[in-house]
Amino acid sequence: MSTAGKVLSGLTILLAMVWVVLTSAITEFNRSGTRAVEKAKTELAAAEEAYAKLLVDLQKTKDDTDTQQVKTLSEVTSLRESQADKEKERAQALQLSSRMKLQVEGADAGLKAAETLDKERLEEREAETKAKEEAKALVAKLMTENDEYLNRLAELRDQFAKTLQANKALTERLSKSASVPTASHP
Repeated sequence: MSTAGKVLSGLTILLAMVWVVLTSAITEFNRSGTRAVEKAKTELAAAEEAYAKLLVDLQKTKDDTDTQQVKTLSEVTSLRESQADKEKERAQALQLSSRMKLQVEGADAGLKAAETLDKERLEEREAETKAKEEAKALVAKLMTENDEYLNRLAELRDQFAKTLQANKALTERLSKSASVPTASHP
């Protein structure tokens, strides 16, 4: 064999050994890569399962949140309606209170006016009673004076009648005596 054949044979053997080593390394690499791929696939499946579970949990949380929001919104609406009703009742109570206050003030004013009017009427009645008593006293006084004047008039009439009778009698006597001539008168 020639040197070139020996070198070539040596290179071929060397190359065969390198090839075996490389083949075993590649086989080992393939085995570990396959294991890594299997492990990655298992982890991916677990991650996908966890992701699906997380999606389900997230959707459940969203649904629970939506349900709670609807419930809360319903409660808030109910509370607002209740508050509006209470405020309406309060406004009506305040309005009624104001009306009653005005009515009481009006009644008080009417009562005061009635008391004033009653007092004025009482004063007028007292004044009328006093005036009536004074008028009665005056009438009684005037009646007494009238009776005195009538008595005096009756006395004066009687006196006048007596005087008239006396004067008539005197006049008659004088007239009779004038008709009889007296000696001393020519």
